[in-house]
Amino acid sequence: MANVTMKTNEVNFDANRYHVMLYGINHIDSQLEDYLRENILFSVFAPEDSKTGEEFILPWIYLRKVSAIKNKKYDVCKKDSGGRILESRDFSHIMRFMDGNTLEEHFELVVDNGSDYDKSCILASVNLVACMLRVRGFKFITPLITSMPYARIFDGDNISKVDIDLLEDAGINETDFSNRALELEDLQWIQNNIYWYFNQFCLGNNEFELPIEMLYASIFSSSPRTKIASLFSGIDALIKTPPNNISKIVIKSLQVFGGISRNNAGKYWGDSIGRNKMIHGVKNTKSELEISTRINDVRDCFCKMLQYFIERQILPNIENITQILEKYSIEYLDVDICPHCEGEL
Repeated sequence: MANVTMKTNEVNFDANRYHVMLYGINHIDSQLEDYLRENILFSVFAPEDSKTGEEFILPWIYLRKVSAIKNKKYDVCKKDSGGRILESRDFSHIMRFMDGNTLEEHFELVVDNGSDYDKSCILASVNLVACMLRVRGFKFITPLITSMPYARIFDGDNISKVDIDLLEDAGINETDFSNRALELEDLQWIQNNIYWYFNQFCLGNNEFELPIEMLYASIFSSSPRTKIASLFSGIDALIKTPPNNISKIVIKSLQVFGGISRNNAGKYWGDSIGRNKMIHGVKNTKSELEISTRINDVRDCFCKMLQYFIERQILPNIENITQILEKYSIEYLDVDICPHCEGEL
C-alpha cells in the first residue's frame, strides 16, 4: 500500500514564477490544444472572482503545455555561481520522473508570483487546483515545485541552477495514471467552482475534508482492495451515512448524487466487490480486470457526487443531504443489509 505524502508546508525559495508538473496528465482535447497553441497559458485560478469581484489571497495559476525532454544529458557535479551542488536527494527525486510521461509533451501548473505572495499561499494555491482536477476524475501527482519547467532542468547547466522543493511523494510504479484527455470543459468547471470551494475552507467548513482524503487514498494506494475500500469509505463520509437504513441511503445517494442506474447502485452496494463486502475485507473471487473496472466506475461515481455538491454550492451536511433525498421518490431494491454496519442478519 502507498499513499501520498506532502513533503513541505510552504515553498522555500523565491521566484517570479513557480512550475508544478502534473505527472500523469499527458493528453488534452482539441479545443484546449487550439487555445494553448494561440495563448501559451490558460488561466485556471485568478486572485479575483469574476462573478462577484471578491478578492482572494492566492495568486494567478495557469495551465501550460511543456515540450518533451529532448536532452537527457546532465552533469550532477556542476556548480552554480554560489558554489551549490544540487542535493543528491533532490537529484534522485527529479530523475524518478524522467520516463514516458515526460519524454513526451506534458503539462504543468504555473504560479505567477508577481505580487510576491506569502510562500504558504503559493503552496495552498497549487494544492487547491490539484484537488479540483482530481475531483474531475484525474489521477496524477505533483512531485515538484521548481523555478523552471521540468523539461528545461536538463538543458545545458540548468541542473545546477534550478531551485526545487519536493511536494507530493508517492509510489508511482503501481499507481494507475491512466486518464482521459483533459478538456477545456474541465478547466472551465474549475474556474466556475473553485472560489466557492476555497471559501468553505476559509470559513472552517470541513464537510469535504475526509471525502477528499479518501479520494486521494484511492489514487495513490497500490492495492486494488485498498483503492475500492477507500472510495466506498469516501462515499460514506460524503453522504454522512446514518446508523439506520444505511443500505437505502447509500443506494439512493449513488443514484441521486452520482447519477448511476438503480441496478448499478444495487451492485455497488451488495455484490462481491460492492461496498457491503469491500470495506470490511470480505474475500472475493473476482478477476483483476473486474476489480479494476469496478474501481474506475466507483471513482467516476464518487467524483460526480463531489461535483454535485460543489457546483450547486451545497455543503454535504446531514441536514442538506436529508432534505435533497426526501425530494426524490426512488423504488428501493431488495438488498441485504450490511451485517457490520446495520446489525446482524
